[in-house]
Amino acid sequence: MDANLTGANLTGAKLMDANLTGANLMDANLTGANLGGTDLKGGNLTGANLKAVNLYGVNLYGADLRGAKSLSCNQVNSVKSLDKETKFPDYFEVKITGENQWTCKELKEEIDKQEGELNSKAKQETERSVR
Repeated sequence: MDANLTGANLTGAKLMDANLTGANLMDANLTGANLGGTDLKGGNLTGANLKAVNLYGVNLYGADLRGAKSLSCNQVNSVKSLDKETKFPDYFEVKITGENQWTCKELKEEIDKQEGELNSKAKQETERSVR
């Protein structure tokens, strides 16, 4: 597929069972999107906003989620598959324990840092729009 959706606003999109193998979703806003059953094998989600995204049944083999925002272990634990090539944000510790089996731990200090940066950015944007 190799679609380029860099920076796309896909808020609330319903992309269930889509083939997004190798898709570039870098910095895309996927807030509230439903990606259930989607194939994101080798997909680039660096910097993507994944707040409240349904990842149930998603294939993340080799996907790059470094820098993804608002991703939780609950979301990671709902995916169908991932592997040692899957890259996660700094605020995660994911250990592969077997074929399509893993443990996920969120590192609180990194989450707090990220939320502070997001709140600061939102405040700056609000100040700009008020002027």
